[in-house]
Amino acid sequence: MKKIRTYFSKKSAFTLFIAALFLYSCSNDHHSFINEDGDTEENDKYDEAAAAQHFEFERTKDPALGYVPKERLFAAYQAAEKSKQIAFSSRTSVASWVERGPTGDVVGAGNGNKRYGVGSVAGGRIKAIWVDQSDATGNTVWAGGIGGGLWKTTNFKTAPATWIPINDFFTNLAIGSICQDPTNANIMYFGTGEKTYNYDAIRGGGVWKSTDHGLNWALLSATTPYKNVSKVLCDALGNLYVGVIQSNMGGGSNGLYRSTDGGTTFTNISASGVDSQVSDFVISSNGKLHVCFGYESATPGYRYAVNPATVTTGSGWSTSSNPVSSHLPETLATNEYCVIASKGDTLYAMPSANAVVTSVYKSTDGGSHWATINTTLPTSTLTGFCPSQGWYCLGIDVNPNDANKVIIGSLNCYVSTNGGSTFTQKSDWVNTTGTSTGQYVHSDIQIIKWTLNNDIFIGSDGGIFYSPDAGSTYSDRNTGLNIKQFNSCEFDPNPTNDPTLSNYFLAGAQDNGTHLFTSSGLNTTTEVAGGDGGLVHIDKDQTVYQFGAYIYNRFKRTTNSWSGVSSIYFYKGSSASPVNFGSFINPSDYDNTANIMYSGGDAGEFFRWSTAQTTAAGNYYITGGFPTGADILTVSNLTGTVSAVTVSPYTANRIYLGTGSGKIMRIDNANTFTSSSAGKNLDSTGISAGNIIAAFPAGTISSIALGSDDNHLMVTFSNFGVNNIWVTTNALSNPVTWTAIDGNLPDMPVRGALYDPTSSNTRVWIATETGVWNSSVINGASTTWTASAGFPTVRTDMLKYRSIDQTLIAATHGRGLWTETSASLTLLPLNNFVLKGIWKTNSTVELSWDYANTSPATFEIESSLNGINFYKTGASLSNTIFLDKPASSDVYYRIKGKNIFGSISYSNVIHLQKGAELIEFTSFKLYPNPVKDDINIVFSASENGKINYQVTAFNGQVCWQNDENITASSECTRKWNFPSLRPGTYLFTMKYNNKRVSKKFLKL
Repeated sequence: MKKIRTYFSKKSAFTLFIAALFLYSCSNDHHSFINEDGDTEENDKYDEAAAAQHFEFERTKDPALGYVPKERLFAAYQAAEKSKQIAFSSRTSVASWVERGPTGDVVGAGNGNKRYGVGSVAGGRIKAIWVDQSDATGNTVWAGGIGGGLWKTTNFKTAPATWIPINDFFTNLAIGSICQDPTNANIMYFGTGEKTYNYDAIRGGGVWKSTDHGLNWALLSATTPYKNVSKVLCDALGNLYVGVIQSNMGGGSNGLYRSTDGGTTFTNISASGVDSQVSDFVISSNGKLHVCFGYESATPGYRYAVNPATVTTGSGWSTSSNPVSSHLPETLATNEYCVIASKGDTLYAMPSANAVVTSVYKSTDGGSHWATINTTLPTSTLTGFCPSQGWYCLGIDVNPNDANKVIIGSLNCYVSTNGGSTFTQKSDWVNTTGTSTGQYVHSDIQIIKWTLNNDIFIGSDGGIFYSPDAGSTYSDRNTGLNIKQFNSCEFDPNPTNDPTLSNYFLAGAQDNGTHLFTSSGLNTTTEVAGGDGGLVHIDKDQTVYQFGAYIYNRFKRTTNSWSGVSSIYFYKGSSASPVNFGSFINPSDYDNTANIMYSGGDAGEFFRWSTAQTTAAGNYYITGGFPTGADILTVSNLTGTVSAVTVSPYTANRIYLGTGSGKIMRIDNANTFTSSSAGKNLDSTGISAGNIIAAFPAGTISSIALGSDDNHLMVTFSNFGVNNIWVTTNALSNPVTWTAIDGNLPDMPVRGALYDPTSSNTRVWIATETGVWNSSVINGASTTWTASAGFPTVRTDMLKYRSIDQTLIAATHGRGLWTETSASLTLLPLNNFVLKGIWKTNSTVELSWDYANTSPATFEIESSLNGINFYKTGASLSNTIFLDKPASSDVYYRIKGKNIFGSISYSNVIHLQKGAELIEFTSFKLYPNPVKDDINIVFSASENGKINYQVTAFNGQVCWQNDENITASSECTRKWNFPSLRPGTYLFTMKYNNKRVSKKFLKL
């Protein structure tokens, strides 16, 4: 889909306006169709997102600097990692998070992109693919997600492949390139960061290395200045080369770097006379190094070196002797990006100019001479090759067995079998019927790999795709690759009436539509609406009404759980000249009582949709009149564009608006508010001079949270360089007093916040650029924040909390959706609350628990039939044994403890099934504990039998299991390796004939 460029530098951002105008002119076309219900349906297409570029820049820039200092994000990653390590080492825990995925998806009735191909699944943004050189079959594949981390499969060619996340706790999950040392397959590297200047580009933090074939990774300290690594490669001697692009990001150093000592030290070997940013480079099979220098630069150029190991800065490079056209080998300032592929001395290069690719260039003498080789490629329409995308997504590779076969990709894939003279389209990302243009491969192609086995691997903004026949047919390998980039989340508010609704969630995904979750644990979702997925809402007292959003003020509505979808799109202008208003991912909130949708508009205004439940599907334009109940309202004293909207749950028709200029305003009687009226300022500008005690920064308000009433407000800012979190306890008073509570929080964007409703406005969660953080006590400038243990270190955009079952939901921008049930911010020792259970007879269960906390507690016994919805079964004042007679033969239990200070904690969840009595082992050892990677057990087996081993999380989710038949032995030893098991607390359980044992262990 259409991406928007960042043109920001340290000195100015004025070119943003030029870029916005240019890109808007390229992307303001509309491609709609009428679905079976007569609704106007938006195709899954370009993001018409010129305003999105400006919005993202404004909401994250340091206001004092005027640009985004993303080098500070690396320090924030390190702070998050340190916070989690302290929590693990002190054996404290904040939450037991459950990954919800999705592991895959299916297309719903309302999706505009039908994804031609059986079982097509869309994933998240993939920029790095590496086929493991130690596996001749090509089945072992590594993939890097931008924001989604490093993943591996050993059965790639099987559909679906089995993907394993390597580590969710790297200090950077933006994996942009992967390589392997050809002299030692156990040595691997990955580079971090997103090299292109798209508005949602994720900043990197250097190069990581593994010496044990990817089991463990460590940051190469010498590479911490390399903020956006464009590529990593090793030559035949094992020397490492790192390309860096980052001049627009502030800080760090551009260039091509070489290390001859395994990454300990690096030398800048950039060529002279060209921009040192490296957009792409290859090492050909005959050992030559070919580099495309320059990105969005006035001095780009192509250079090659016959012996790359001897190149020094400015010398040892060669250039082409006869430049062709204005592109290769020396390109003009219009060039923005170039990718290159090689087989021996045959090279293909694909540069872009003015954001399009019109030609492919070829050299047959190792780069000495170049020539244009193909007819003009299509550069417009949805089915074109590269309409205005050449600065962002380009992929190219050549068949390693046949230099005449080459594949190129941007929006779609084209293949040539005659040395590039002609190209034939082989994939079609908007194709719904499977025409001759090809099968579904998601748009925005980032990387293409063509292997010796004649396999083609494609990474795109919609995941990873595979062709086993040289690009003729394609299928995805996205099942289990859980890297969706979600902007929002929502839940069914009252699952007690129907337990199946406890897992009913909505989430809007960047580039990949709106998703419906209905299953427990990791699950497959339904993409119920296409295009980009914006904010989502479910009417809390009439849940039949549910809403999604596309971009700006374009809404989706269903009244039948998304079996049918109505698209209601609002524009300024006319049908002949429609104009978007609001923001790209537009802030909104829904009033569940008045049934009104409120959302952002342009500067100084908001949009009110009072007939959200009844407006007929269609496109509506302000010229000629909106339908009844839809109004754009100007607020006379509102400055800036609305960036956050919150409806008060306490006062009817009261809303709060936050803006991109650091203003917060209360609108009373919003249902009857008339345009050009005034609201009540609650920020530093004051209701009247001197009435507000605050010092709000001139940044972007990302969220407004309410505590127990309208007096308690919490406001977050998403900028660098400001105090990000502010609270007040007297928002209804005059003056209003605000306090910054950043405390020990690192300098980073905060995108959302929640009060813990059980804490009397003292405990909070926040969604940040490095994951979920929390504080158990608000204490002004001394507030202590802790990174939530067990949650991935990934940008998190939204948090929602369902009080009825204490479920916390987190929407991440790269690792999908996560939930934590029975969420509590009370910090308790991990070893203090362990529940065990056993069927004593056919009707009675005996529960026992260890509670080693020094504070006395009362206990409530809770049971569940599904492991999700728990209900009180009994209580105990001090005993740690309880007998229960469950109505079911398949039941889950947990214990809720409340100490004398009112702090609540929960035990682990156990699952009991009626059957043979199980008796505890008398001889069992588990070590080491805590566990880094390996776990050892020693036990005695008095008789032959079958053993079942299980590792379960504290919420009862089975993370690993194994079975084996054993013979009697006085001492049995077993060892397993768990490198991919996320840090946290787990139970190791072994069942053997009529015996069982469970031991808790801590995974570091």
